[in-house]
This record gives sequence, structure tokens and C-alpha cells, in this order.
Amino acid sequence: MMSSNPDQPNYTDSPIPDKEFTIEDLEKFNGSSDDVPVYLGVNGLVFDVSSKREMYAQGSGYSIFAGKEATRGLAKSSLEAEDLKPYGSTEGLTEKENATLTKWQNFYRGRYPVVGRIKK
Repeated sequence: MMSSNPDQPNYTDSPIPDKEFTIEDLEKFNGSSDDVPVYLGVNGLVFDVSSKREMYAQGSGYSIFAGKEATRGLAKSSLEAEDLKPYGSTEGLTEKENATLTKWQNFYRGRYPVVGRIKK
């Protein structure tokens, strides 16, 4: 999943800003407007995925995750809206799903800047 491309930024060691987002706040960053960044949440962190807007914008392959807390969907390798809920919960995930979630979190942490956290 991770790119070894030297031209690809790596945000793994970047500090995590103190900004907090509610689930409702996050929904405003869903890729429906070119004037607003595209964010998604993974395991409590909010990532700015605007650099790959074409992948997350309305009508694209991963638009289901744009403006959402995507933890469960990523863990389940699912693009179905019902698999995103309950938002942010890892309860009931299998060992394999938790391992998949860890891989996705590491992917996003390395590839995209963290802009805040999901407010609990």
C-alpha cells in the first residue's frame, strides 16, 4: 500500500494538530465543492486527502469515505455506507479486520497530512 516514490511526501512523523472535528464537522469536507478541502477520518485521526481529490470527490471510487469517519469501512474493505457505522467504532471487528485497519491507518498517516482528531 505504501509508496516508495521519493517524490511522494511522507507525513508519518508530522505532529498531530490539536483541532477537533465532530462527525458533523467532518461531513462538510466531503468533496462536493472544489473550494473546500476533502477530509476523512481513520481511527480517530482526520486526514486531508485533497491532494487526491479525484479519488474522493462526489461520484468517484472512494467518495463513500469523503467527509466521513471511515474506520469500519476501511477495516472491512467495504465501500458500502452501512459498513461505516457506528462511526469510529472498532467493536466487533475481527483480528483480520483490525490488521487491515492498522495497514490503512499507516498508509494514510504516511501519505496525507493529519489536520486534527475526531472529537469523542
